[in-house]
Amino acid sequence: MAKARGSLYRQPKSPFWWMSYYVDGKQIRQSTKKGDLKEAQQVLAEKVVVNEVPDKRTIGALLDGLIADYENNHRKSIDWVKRMVRVHLREPFGNVKIDAITKQMVLDFMDTQRKRGEIGRASCRERV
Repeated sequence: MAKARGSLYRQPKSPFWWMSYYVDGKQIRQSTKKGDLKEAQQVLAEKVVVNEVPDKRTIGALLDGLIADYENNHRKSIDWVKRMVRVHLREPFGNVKIDAITKQMVLDFMDTQRKRGEIGRASCRERV
């Protein structure tokens, strides 16, 4: 594993190690979510190797962008998209950070929707 160029430190009252590293001259500080120093060093090394600024936006912001795109391009299905976002997506994913979404979260959501009979249905009129 590459040697990390950054530092680890403790925040008062936090059980976790925090890391500080630079991407394109911009300092990034965030929790490693690890209490063990060796594990925290590994997280820092992975972040430095990836060398990307973490995306702090939420899925809700992406959904807002999707709706805005449909509105700006005068798409005929704008009402359908708004309904799908409001009824199905906003509540389970709206506050989730983009970097935090996992394949398992999406699979669990799909499984829940399938059990409720929502997947494969042409419309969501019953829940509107």
